[in-house]
This record gives sequence, C-alpha cells and structure tokens, in this order.
Amino acid sequence: MKNVWSKISLYESKDLVSKFYEEKHDRELSAGKAEEIVSHITQGREYFSSAKQADNVVSPLLFYYGVVAFCRGLILFLDPFARVTSLKPSHGLRVKNWTQKLSDGIEEVPNLNVEITSGTFSKLWEVTENIERSSIYIAPYPNRTKIKQYGGKEDSNNLITIKEILARIPELQNIYENTFDDYSKCYNAIVFCLSEQTDIAVLETSIGLPNKELVRDDFGLPKDIKTRKKEKHNFAGNLENISFRIIHSSNEEFYNRVPFVKNDRKNNIFAVAPLADNLNFSSLLTIYIISYAIGMLVRYYPTHWMSMITSSKGDFSYPLLKEAIAVIEYKFPKLIIEEIERR
Repeated sequence: MKNVWSKISLYESKDLVSKFYEEKHDRELSAGKAEEIVSHITQGREYFSSAKQADNVVSPLLFYYGVVAFCRGLILFLDPFARVTSLKPSHGLRVKNWTQKLSDGIEEVPNLNVEITSGTFSKLWEVTENIERSSIYIAPYPNRTKIKQYGGKEDSNNLITIKEILARIPELQNIYENTFDDYSKCYNAIVFCLSEQTDIAVLETSIGLPNKELVRDDFGLPKDIKTRKKEKHNFAGNLENISFRIIHSSNEEFYNRVPFVKNDRKNNIFAVAPLADNLNFSSLLTIYIISYAIGMLVRYYPTHWMSMITSSKGDFSYPLLKEAIAVIEYKFPKLIIEEIERR
C-alpha cells in the first residue's frame, strides 16, 4: 500500500500531473484543469486518511467521500474534454425504497436496492469502459497472461441489491458464503487458455463444491457446453472441480464467451457470474457501488447503522459489510492508480 500512496502523491503535483497528462493525451493540460485534478486527488487521499482514523460509526461515509473524489479526479484525467463545471454533481446512484424495506428490520440490509442513474458513476463507467484487467493461466502451466474484459455498456435504471454486489467481490467469497450459507457469485477457479479453447475448473469453496446445474445456470452456459464433475485437475492435482470448456476462434469470441474473470489481492483467479442481462461490473465500479451503499446507510439511516455495529438482532450481515469496508480501504486506491496509468 505504501507504493500505491506514493504513486498517488505524484498526482498531487500540478507539474507532474501536467507531464503525465501530456504523455497520455499528447496535448497540454491547462493550469485550471491541472488544479482541478490535483484538488480531487488530494481530497480523496485526505478522506481516506481521515476514514482510517475515524470510528466505524462514520468511517464508511468518509471512505465513500474519498471514493467520489478519486473518481472525479480520474474522470478529469482520462477525459480530455471534461471539466469540473461539466460534471454532474450527483452520485450516479440512488437508494430505492430503503425506508420501507428497513421498516422490517436491519436483517433486510442485504436486500436494499441501489438504482443506477446519471452522474459520477455513469461518467466513470464511460471513461473506464467498464474494463476488468486480470490474469489467467496459459501454457506452460502455471504461466499467466494478462487479459482485459468488457463488462457491458453503460445503462441507467438498473436495480442492484447490496447482496448481489457483495457476491461479486472476490475477497469476500468465504465470509459471504458463511453469512448466507449459499455460494457467492465469485467462484475460485483455474482458468486455462490454450490457443482456441479455454478450460474453466470451478473449485470447492468453504461450503463445498457447487453442483453442475448451479454452475451452468450461474454462467448461463448454452446446452452444447458440457459441465463435468472431476476428482482431480490435470495440472493442480487432487482438486475436486466442476469443469467446462469454451471454444473461441477469435479474440472477440474469447471476450464474448469466456466468463468474466477477477483476481483478488493475492492474485487468485475467480470466475464471476453475470448479473441480469449478462451485465458485469469491473472491480472499480463494483467497489464504487458498495461504498455508496454503505455510505448512504451510515449517512441517512444512522439508527439502523448503529444497530448493525452494536450487536443488535438482525445484524448478521455486519461482519460481511465490515470486510467490504476493508476491501474499499486497501483496493480502491490501487484500482485508481491502475486506471490512471493504463495505456
């Protein structure tokens, strides 16, 4: 993390931001826009710093403010035509019927809906193209190669539950499954690409090996793709798994057919099941959404949040949310730098 924050500090210098911007866009950066970028990046860092020192009564809200500041700085850096005056002040997300839902108790927190609207989130989606950068295995095993996948085009009015987002954060797989006694939608897997085929082996989790039908349904596999239960893996040895093979004759087919892949902080590989309409969110967009959701819970429903953190009836999802906050803290700044530095 020290290296990440050191890199972020470079973007708090107007001279260096101007230099990096010109290298990326082959055009000069105006002094006014340089100041806008630097101000947002500095503000993001300060919010994160304050959040780390704050009590968990308010820290998620401070982290969210930091997330927004970093994202607006990133948007200004990536989009040559964006200025602060042209950016919508709205979050790009909004809560949907939370008061009604929470009247049934804090056990309903995972089922709260977030709606995608127009604002910072949609602009972030646009400038980053909802791209996920990860790595998978290639021959000879265990060599790996980097890939990038497109999660889907920007579309407002989508409704997503907090639970659906938590299920698609790789670092939360174990605690999610222990919380809900159900499989997360991030499956730890061996994804191996060889020429025009990719083999996916879904591995056992903390609650066991998912069955073939669940894997087929979650990934929306067509009938011509067979799923098989295997007692061992060709390369990894005695690892029980559910395997299937995707055939692709071009890069376009690879990206259209191979499941969305994410890596966790230890670089483990996860195959991620899509949301409705075959939509996936990059890690950057995923963390933005969960940070927003927890931040709004803290800001506008403090009584419910206090009940969550003080061991009240219905608080079963709090350990999971607490771990999600930790993911925001250590992963989001890294993702921001990766987006800024991408070529």
